[in-house]
Amino acid sequence: MIVDIRWPAETFLMRKIEALAGCGYRITVLTADSGRGGPRLRNVRVVRVPGGLRAAGAALLLLLRAAIRDFRQAIRGLREWVGGGTSGLRLAARRWAVAAFRPDVLHFEWTLAAVPCLALIEDGGVPAVVSCRGAHVSIAPHNPRRQQEARALPRIFSLAAKVHCVSEAIADEAVALGMARDKAAVIRPAVDPDRFVPAMGDSQPKRLGILMTGALIWRKAYEFALTAYAEACKRGLDAELTIAGGGGKEETSRLLYAIQDLGLESRVFWKGSQSPERILEMLRESDVFLHSSVSEGISNAVLEAMACGLPVVVTDAGGMREAVRDGIDGFVVPVRDVDAMAEALLKLARDPELRRRMGAAARQRVLEEFTLERQTRQWRGLYEGLVQETAARQGHGS
Repeated sequence: MIVDIRWPAETFLMRKIEALAGCGYRITVLTADSGRGGPRLRNVRVVRVPGGLRAAGAALLLLLRAAIRDFRQAIRGLREWVGGGTSGLRLAARRWAVAAFRPDVLHFEWTLAAVPCLALIEDGGVPAVVSCRGAHVSIAPHNPRRQQEARALPRIFSLAAKVHCVSEAIADEAVALGMARDKAAVIRPAVDPDRFVPAMGDSQPKRLGILMTGALIWRKAYEFALTAYAEACKRGLDAELTIAGGGGKEETSRLLYAIQDLGLESRVFWKGSQSPERILEMLRESDVFLHSSVSEGISNAVLEAMACGLPVVVTDAGGMREAVRDGIDGFVVPVRDVDAMAEALLKLARDPELRRRMGAAARQRVLEEFTLERQTRQWRGLYEGLVQETAARQGHGS
């Protein structure tokens, strides 16, 4: 059971869910989304428990199903609801979902999503996996507004059967926050290289195209990328920069202001949020991929670009150096180092053979280390191992 994600989920989660469902796994997705959108996938059940008053009706249906399967847990959840109000209802609904559908493993795909369900995890009846993807361990502990959640991290790490980390760098950060190293299961992001493929044939001569994709959030550091691009243009770079990513009004205004302030209106093109299909087209139309994050696990966007045979320029944030080999697949530059980023763009712009060689190496890197098939094997090994350990422990206890 995957607990508390959006539905439809983020692209990288949908890839994982579809792959596991295709292997015969029966997956229950518990979501707070109240709509009816999203694909219907074989072996995937979507259970919606929205917020507010609508949650009560959905929770009562879960209560009825839970009472049939596990009356004790049904009553326990009812007491949590009565004693805890809104937060109690959230915990109760998730307890009833576990009682009703009897999953073998619980998975919280976002670290701090486990906070409201600690009592459920503590019961120990179902092993829980918690994912560390970057921001919840590298940023949240420093955010004054998230201190109450962040203080729960040591307990989350203690109660979880395994802590999934998207990179060794993120595992190190989790250890510094109280995770036992033997709890870590490093499973890196992945892409389907049969879908993300380079463009075929020689393209018509055109101005060099640099692409950035991703949400317009501060930690993606678009302002640093724009400043580096402007500096490279001053040094002779002849290239267009396209940015595909949506954000709120404040983030969008900040990006557009930076473009105007740097005098880049005729060179930088913001396309807003785009469909996965259109992102793939844009990757295949581009020559270089730029990623300027100040905090990262391992970027799915970068892996998609590498699979499409693009040389990449990335910052040395989080686990990015575990994916990109500096000087082989592209360039890894220090975080916030505008000069280094500008120089890397210039090197790629001036040397078509370097772009070709790095792009080919980048795709080969994905084929060897970051395929969806490889990731799916790792997920199956993790989940099935936990189920076997739980069965052995319960058998020994009886």
